[in-house]
Amino acid sequence: MLRILLIDDNPDDRILVTRQLQQEFPQLEFTSPIDAKSLDKVLQVGNFDLAIVDYELGWSDGLTLLNAIKALYPDCPVIMCTDSGSEEVAVEGMKSGLSDYVLKRKPLHRLAIAVRDTLEKQKMRREYAAAVEELQLSEERLRLALFAAQMGSWDWNILTGEVIWSEDCERLFGLAPGSFQGTYEAFLACVHPEDREVVDKGISNALETRTNFNQEFRVVWSDGSVHWLVGRGQVLSDEKGKARRMIGVDVDISDRKQREVELRQYAEELEVANRLKDEFLAIVSHELRTPLNAILGWTQLLRSRNFDEATKKRSLEVIERNALQQNQLIEDILDTSRLMRGQMQLQTSPVNLVRVIENTLNTVRLSAEAKSINFRFLILDSPLGSGDRRVGDFPVKSQESPIPINPESDPPLVENPQFMVMGDLNRLQQIVWNLFSNAIKFTPPGGRVEVLLSLEHGEIERQKVIPSTEVQKEEAKSQKQELLSSPIPNPQFPISYARITVSDTGEGISAGFLPYVFDRFRQADSTTTRSRNGLGLGLAIARQLVELHGGTIFAESQGEGQGATFIVNLPIMEARKASKPEIDNPKPKIQNSKLLDGLQVLSVDDDPDTLDLLVMILAGEGAKVTAVSSVDEALQALQEFQPDVLVSDIGMPKADGYALIRQIRLKEKGQGERLKAIALTAYGKREDKIQALSAGFHMYLPKPIDPDMLVNAIASLVGRARD
Repeated sequence: MLRILLIDDNPDDRILVTRQLQQEFPQLEFTSPIDAKSLDKVLQVGNFDLAIVDYELGWSDGLTLLNAIKALYPDCPVIMCTDSGSEEVAVEGMKSGLSDYVLKRKPLHRLAIAVRDTLEKQKMRREYAAAVEELQLSEERLRLALFAAQMGSWDWNILTGEVIWSEDCERLFGLAPGSFQGTYEAFLACVHPEDREVVDKGISNALETRTNFNQEFRVVWSDGSVHWLVGRGQVLSDEKGKARRMIGVDVDISDRKQREVELRQYAEELEVANRLKDEFLAIVSHELRTPLNAILGWTQLLRSRNFDEATKKRSLEVIERNALQQNQLIEDILDTSRLMRGQMQLQTSPVNLVRVIENTLNTVRLSAEAKSINFRFLILDSPLGSGDRRVGDFPVKSQESPIPINPESDPPLVENPQFMVMGDLNRLQQIVWNLFSNAIKFTPPGGRVEVLLSLEHGEIERQKVIPSTEVQKEEAKSQKQELLSSPIPNPQFPISYARITVSDTGEGISAGFLPYVFDRFRQADSTTTRSRNGLGLGLAIARQLVELHGGTIFAESQGEGQGATFIVNLPIMEARKASKPEIDNPKPKIQNSKLLDGLQVLSVDDDPDTLDLLVMILAGEGAKVTAVSSVDEALQALQEFQPDVLVSDIGMPKADGYALIRQIRLKEKGQGERLKAIALTAYGKREDKIQALSAGFHMYLPKPIDPDMLVNAIASLVGRARD
């Protein structure tokens, strides 16, 4: 149970905040004082985990309340959510211990993000403090135990120069029992060369000042391993005050030092994670607003001005292109979320990689031609180095004339069964599309992109060494040339995987960024002056999808300005399974003509624009559409007529689509037929789909609406199909 102290004298804002957070956190308890007197009572009890305060209140202000809360509960996180503050207020609040500063927006999704981040940071701070406290406590216990048991003890007779070590002390220095030579010089020889002078000075200072010796230092064992010790000693003097002996113990603190290193690394990783999060949120904001700007701008122009048909057509193309771009950004974020939670499900079937590449090339053809990029696709039916027998060389863009990627007269490009894999067709096309679009994006006009599909022997390559020095680069280049020029010794060795190689002559990847090129949210340039758009998720998604298919993906580049190469290895199907593959190419869309003629459709959505769009789509296909905007109106309509199909939104005020379908199913009990129902929603998580189907919907379709998909879904429910 998360307990939140909500301080806002505006009842409407309190309701908005409460609803927004209840959508994100399943168990919440709100305390909302409305004046200074009730706040004082709440602060005396202190029964809350987090405080959310407005800045401008009728009886106080947010900074004053922040200081009051921090005075009583210094560790309690406080978030300011306001629309009346300023940059100066935000800065002053941060100086006073404010956890986050959020501007009121509708909806308040940024507040939920701030609450979640604040709670995670507080948890990390607590864990860090607990780890430090535990570290200090265990060190003290160890120190007391070692002193009490005289473990690792030593005794130095200063007059004779003899040094006596216990067996445990010899063990701490990596020596066999009885092998220590018993001199001060022999002791120094065991100390790490870089620490000898410090240790020698520390002992000399203890002798001169008659103080205790306390020094941390490293020792090198005979096997070359380095260990940390702390030496503690006491000087014993004769009656004249002359030092005659020094006794003490040595304690192994290697584990403590390792934990200190890990804690420092943890703190650094936390700092990097926070920085990457902030950069990513800034990029998301920019990337989502950019297409939105074009959509809104052209929409306003179309409404306010009279354009000719050519300009209208161009404006609609711009709106559609930017809407698709925004939809792709959202899909990338959702895919990343599914992959991070391990909820990405693959719909596997036999798939021909030639077909996958062909379909993707058709998709990116216009982008390549717009930049005059020479895009070539080559197929090798034998491994590199075994003769390189070329099945096809298909230029996507030619200076003389474009050649079709998949001419019907060239069956090897389509029917070659050697490149069959067991996988998800859509996800495989997503992998290839990410690589192709990345290559086009970073290749300058007039550049070259080459795609090579080949078969390889042996096990799938699991690790690839990235050459960093010039010598390593030359060696790698030499080995590659040798591989290309020499035959494989055993051509009967079974072929086990297909390789897709995408090479470009673009900007290349720096050596410093190459190890992180597949990391989520990583971009070589994340500044506000970067020349490329995108969220930095495409390659991360591609890597995880490849791994879900049992394959691997690597990146190679000789450096900036030297182009880049991405290599995907995927296990192929056994020959007997691939001999009669199922047709993996999706069926072409049929241009529907009155497919829903005469059907009664009840459409429910609280958004009037979406409702108008649904009516336009379905009525255009011959359906008779009754459109309502709430669950109550839908139930009233069902009393008046019986539709053939229900198309309902999920998220609606007062009562949602789940409540509607449950009431419908409840009334249908004992009846023969059930109303065909489709859930249409912007919620895109797998759990949402499961919940919709469990509630009683027959099908689940995500927004934005694909007209063909919606029409075909309704037709399939009522058993209609085109001849």
